[in-house]
Amino acid sequence: MVTILEFVTDLILGTFELVGMFVFDVLLSGSDVLATVFRAVSILTGSALIVLSVIVVGYLAVGALIREFGVNVSSPGRTRVRRD
Repeated sequence: MVTILEFVTDLILGTFELVGMFVFDVLLSGSDVLATVFRAVSILTGSALIVLSVIVVGYLAVGALIREFGVNVSSPGRTRVRRD
């Protein structure tokens, strides 16, 4: 059975290994400058989209978790008008 510490260690080391593979095997593999620039832009765009989506889902998950514990966070959207 894998412990949480082993899992996190493998995840972090795998991330660095993946970055190394992208840099050395993908970006620096060809001699064509245009293809190298296109590969770099493609990798950066894909990475930015993934990071952005993880941040948005994480924000929503943390907000839902906070709301479950009873903390009432005001909504930036429309609210109902109270009629007294």
